[in-house]
Amino acid sequence: ENRIDELSSSMDTTKNMIDIVIMSDEDYETYLSMDILQNMLNMTQNEIVSIVISGRRMGWKHIKLTAAANIDYLLSQGSKDGVKNAILSRPNLLSTSLEKLQNMSNVLATTKSKYATLRFRSDSGAILRDAIELEKDDVEYVLSHSRYLSLRDPEDFLVPKLNYLLSEFDECKMHVASCVLENPGLLDYSLQDWIIPRMALANDAGLDPFQINNIISTSQQEISDRMMLQTHLNLTVIELDRLVPMKAWLTQRHLRKRAGPNIQHLIAHLNVSINDLKQIILEEPNLLDLSLLKMIQPRMDMLTETGCPPTDIGKIVMLSERKADEYCAICHLCGRLDISSSQKDRLFDSVSSTTRPQSSSGLMEKIDYLLHH
Repeated sequence: ENRIDELSSSMDTTKNMIDIVIMSDEDYETYLSMDILQNMLNMTQNEIVSIVISGRRMGWKHIKLTAAANIDYLLSQGSKDGVKNAILSRPNLLSTSLEKLQNMSNVLATTKSKYATLRFRSDSGAILRDAIELEKDDVEYVLSHSRYLSLRDPEDFLVPKLNYLLSEFDECKMHVASCVLENPGLLDYSLQDWIIPRMALANDAGLDPFQINNIISTSQQEISDRMMLQTHLNLTVIELDRLVPMKAWLTQRHLRKRAGPNIQHLIAHLNVSINDLKQIILEEPNLLDLSLLKMIQPRMDMLTETGCPPTDIGKIVMLSERKADEYCAICHLCGRLDISSSQKDRLFDSVSSTTRPQSSSGLMEKIDYLLHH
């Protein structure tokens, strides 16, 4: 009765009240001391009860002595949301010695331990059914493909996300349901730190809201890397938008991964000014997106081996191997005869229009014959 009187004003569910009433005196004292979880991590009382129940299963000791220091250390290793996820999936983090905690290589990993409780699975499922009208099998699919929906209080963790997504999809439950079913992991991301900022980027780039699934994992560093291209190549805003539109940057992961290394490779091998490099790339933007090992480097080698200027990389990188061979052979001839660049281009167009494919070696033989006779 004393516990009911003390907690009735703060308990939001009958289930919590029952769990607290049947706690041992030791568990109840632990629960009262866990206000630190609310103060430092903004955990809900539902989540705190879940942790105390997990602690009973672990038989942890000295939790009141280790919790504060451990939480403080964990917060130094990641975001508040990440720390909450880690503790709810591995409650023993609160009772582990600080020294041992500091020696863990991936202390915020969220692999579920045997002590974690799936206390919120049914509540999260009910909300998914009611809020976006998922069928039973679809609910199970989402829950089984989410790391945290069964661990986190849905009123704090799930409901705000569904409300936000509904607002972005014009309150269309069917569209939100399709989005969530396509990528249940979307609901594991922080609303404030990830979902809202990435949706804002999608909206600014003119993307469909469904594209949130393709860009949700894009890191802030990857987003900043686009602006670094502008700095490295001395691009104007108009040139940047022409070369790498934000829409393409967000949706094409290989572009984000390849652009930086490709530019560094070209800087190292072309020996030209930044403005000249910018012009080469503006004339052939695919240089940012192509495979360095499979396309750019082989074409660079082809130019070098035939004595052609490496700066012609933009002219042959998108050609077939046969066409690239022809170009290099003609380039070799033009170099021997001191033919201008415009004349070289006309000659290549003339050779390319022939109905009979010509190999590089065949052209080179003809060139050598003509030069010696």
